[in-house]
Amino acid sequence: RQMCIRDSTYTGTSTFSVGGLIGFVNWVNAASVVDEDFFLRKIYSTADVGTTNASADQYIGGLIGQLKGDPNRNIALEYNYVGLNARPEDTDFDIEDKSEAIQINTGTHPTHYTGGLLGSMMDSEVREFNIVFSDISGSSSTGGLVGVVQSTSTKADIKNSVSHLNFIPQADTTNVGGLVGSAYNGSGGTSLNVSGSSGQVNIATKLLPNTTDVVDNVGGIIGEYFFNSGAPAGLYISDSRAVSYTHLTLPTTPYV
Repeated sequence: RQMCIRDSTYTGTSTFSVGGLIGFVNWVNAASVVDEDFFLRKIYSTADVGTTNASADQYIGGLIGQLKGDPNRNIALEYNYVGLNARPEDTDFDIEDKSEAIQINTGTHPTHYTGGLLGSMMDSEVREFNIVFSDISGSSSTGGLVGVVQSTSTKADIKNSVSHLNFIPQADTTNVGGLVGSAYNGSGGTSLNVSGSSGQVNIATKLLPNTTDVVDNVGGIIGEYFFNSGAPAGLYISDSRAVSYTHLTLPTTPYV
C-alpha cells in the first residue's frame, strides 16, 4: 500500500507535537494492550509543516512530530520519500533533479525539536531507504531526518537512508545535523546506530550570507551527542557519508 500527500501545508498551534502526517505516536502505552508492531511505509509527501506556538518542548516533523516506540516491538519507518516530486522506482529517477524540498518553519524557541522525518524519536528505527529533502527555518536541535533522539530511549537505529537539509537560522542556534540534531545518552544507555546513510547539511543559503546569528554544534551526521558519564557508550556510525556547507562568516578561531 502507498500514500501520497502533495501540495499541502499544515501549520499547527499545538503545544506538544506537530507532523505533516501524524502529530504523536505513543506505542509505549499501546504495546501494553496491542500485541502488534508499527510500520510507516511508502509515504510520499511534499507537505509543508510549521508551528505558530512559542511554547517550550515542541516536536515538529515532516511526517511525525513525536514517535515513542517500544523496545520489544518493531517500530519502524521504511521506504518513505519526503520532499521528492517523483518516486525512486521510476526509471528516469534522479535524486538531485527530482527534489522538491518541504518547508518547515519552527520559529525561534530554543527547545523546539525539528526533523525532516521525525521531530522526536524513541525506541524505534528509521530503517530502509527513507529519503528526505527539507528546508527548515528555526533555532534549535534540527536534523535532516530526526530532531532529537530522547535520553529515555534504549535503542534508535538509522539505516540506509538519505537526507539533504538546508537550515536557515532564525536566531542564535545550536545542534544542527545532516541526519540527527541532538542525541542524548541517558542513564539507561541509549544506543544510537547509524549505518549506510548519507547526511548533507547547508547552513543558511547563498541568498542569506554573513548572518549575525551564531550557529553552534553542526555536523554532517549528528549536531550534538550528549554523553551521560553514568551510562555506557552507545554511539555507532558505520559506512555513512557526511557533507556540511556553510555560507556564514566564521569566527576568528572556529572549531571545524
